[in-house]
Amino acid sequence: MSTRRKRQARRIMHAPPPIGSTLGVAYVVPMGGGIHSFVFREVRELQKLGVQVHLFPTKVGEGPYQARPDWRVHAFDPLQALGCHFRLLWIHAHFGDHKFFVAHLCGHLTLRPVTVTIHAYELYNNPNPKFFKHALKDTSAVVTVARYNEGVLANEYEVPAGKIHVIPLFADVPDRQSPVKDKNGRVVVLCVARFVEKKGHTTLIRAIARLPRKYEAWIVGRGPLDVKSIAAAAGVADRVRVLGSLSDEDLQAVYEGATIFCLPSETTSEGDREGIPVALMEAMAHGLPVVASRNAGVPELVEEILVTEGDSAAVTDALREFGEDPSRRLSSGRRNAEIVSSRFSPRNVLLLKSLFETIARSPGRARTATNEVVLNA
Repeated sequence: MSTRRKRQARRIMHAPPPIGSTLGVAYVVPMGGGIHSFVFREVRELQKLGVQVHLFPTKVGEGPYQARPDWRVHAFDPLQALGCHFRLLWIHAHFGDHKFFVAHLCGHLTLRPVTVTIHAYELYNNPNPKFFKHALKDTSAVVTVARYNEGVLANEYEVPAGKIHVIPLFADVPDRQSPVKDKNGRVVVLCVARFVEKKGHTTLIRAIARLPRKYEAWIVGRGPLDVKSIAAAAGVADRVRVLGSLSDEDLQAVYEGATIFCLPSETTSEGDREGIPVALMEAMAHGLPVVASRNAGVPELVEEILVTEGDSAAVTDALREFGEDPSRRLSSGRRNAEIVSSRFSPRNVLLLKSLFETIARSPGRARTATNEVVLNA
């Protein structure tokens, strides 16, 4: 491109869109295994509210959730697409890792404000902590899914309190909740989570090993942890069904077939913790009783039963408490569905839209060309 054309492109790209423009946002998201379920739901609800969302995936692949045919998905060409073609008002990234770093740099290239949603692992095992801290200082607003994270952002990363917005993710509440089940005398304990240390699979399997044979575990997910070997070592390979990744339809069927949901999350050796696990939220939306641990943001969602991290005996007792008392399961499951319906529903997207509108209408929304970009952080 000639010097003259570069100057023309820069003028077009840096020109702020008119204040009255359609509320449009570039979403920098991972789609290597499809879209994350919570991003899918968020985009769906924003579109319903009139926000024009343009997806810019950093990776693309197959998965249970895919972009709908009418959604705007673009090959990633930030100079051309973000600045010239769509005249989007700002850039939003999900996860404070490479997606955020890309969004941050694109914000400087296009002079658009940048916002980010922080989930959890980015706070503890960030691939580039120095760049992360710099980008947080330079971003227009930081959304996070849990109040626990708010404290970490303020104390560890020195993000001003007024810049942090706690907007929880949400789950769809089905038309009917899962009935109390004890089919053929079995108690099915469901766990849906990535196969990693943080999710507490070892603690769950050891808890199952202490329970009568009528208790079995259905474990959904994928990841580096060898769950089958853990079950074999605990002597319960015949009572632990490892189902792998499931389609959304099959996952709904598994929720409906479970008796109890269990996610005994724990702090890893590297310090990684939970935000507010979406799988817990989905299980509660289905009216399941849950057993979880007091890990980071989990108590913001779960009222009962919470146990100490890594305490498999406590998990055993909690599972037995629900497993032997159908009325307790029913009352706890109903309460869980109420919690999700009232505090973790699609209405939360209204808070996000309101934040986006505030940024879009700000007279100083466009960046200045003098902002420093740390390329070698």
